[in-house]
Amino acid sequence: MWQTIARLRDVAWVLAPFGLALLVGAIVYTLANYKTVTVMGDSMKPTFRPGDRPLIEQIDATEIRRGDVVLIDPPERYMAEPVLRRVIGIGGDHVVGLGIGSR
Repeated sequence: MWQTIARLRDVAWVLAPFGLALLVGAIVYTLANYKTVTVMGDSMKPTFRPGDRPLIEQIDATEIRRGDVVLIDPPERYMAEPVLRRVIGIGGDHVVGLGIGSR
């Protein structure tokens, strides 16, 4: 019985630092590769509502696919604030806008 307890204690002394190192590594990786933004408007409803804080990952433009939600920096139109938008078309697609209220 005492041997079992001693063995478990030894295993815990090995696994605890390993688990702590994994946790610290995961936190450092997340802080280095992701950021959060606050949704300010209604344009992304019902996916994101005002006040939501989605986690943003920076990726290469070649990885963007139809249906992805992207954070962009549009020129001057939105007072230099980044804008959250859903990708509806990619290179070579033909997109037609039917106007407000058309479905």
